[in-house]
Amino acid sequence: MQDHDEDRSRNNKARSSGARLPVVVGGLLALLLTLGHPAVARADVEEMVLRIDGLACPFCAFGIEKKLSRLEGVQHVDIQMDGGIVTLTLAPGTLVSAEKLQSAVSDAGFTLASLELTATGTLVTQDGESRLEWGDGEPVVLELQGGERLEQLRAHADGTRVCVSGTARASDRHPERFVLDITEFAPAS
Repeated sequence: MQDHDEDRSRNNKARSSGARLPVVVGGLLALLLTLGHPAVARADVEEMVLRIDGLACPFCAFGIEKKLSRLEGVQHVDIQMDGGIVTLTLAPGTLVSAEKLQSAVSDAGFTLASLELTATGTLVTQDGESRLEWGDGEPVVLELQGGERLEQLRAHADGTRVCVSGTARASDRHPERFVLDITEFAPAS
């Protein structure tokens, strides 16, 4: 009887460790792949604050909320009719494209007057142009402008993770992208 219990115990341990083996091997493989490649730049744009012209009544607010909440990556829409301020809370690592945002606002019958955002990502300067990048595969790109502020940022942080804030608008060359006129920046924590 004791031999039978010992055999059963050994079989259970073997099955148990065998079940963990694919998980352990998979975890090690993921770690090795991560170590073998440069780190993927990640960024967060937690909120986008829009000022919308013509937002005057609860019916208007409902219409714009309906359009904006349908955009991929938007988790919550908060509307303050005084001043026409709409705050979008975004899913981590996402950014609504300039084209889609402007289209949603105009489809609701309004004009996007301004957009403020804060983003964290990797500063990349190439061919005299600076941008903030993040995401897997095709990077999400935020083109950067800002005169003296941008020059200060380039001098101290090119190739590193930074947090930038400012006023955004659609890019003339790439309508899906935003251009951010930097008002503030800091190293990412």
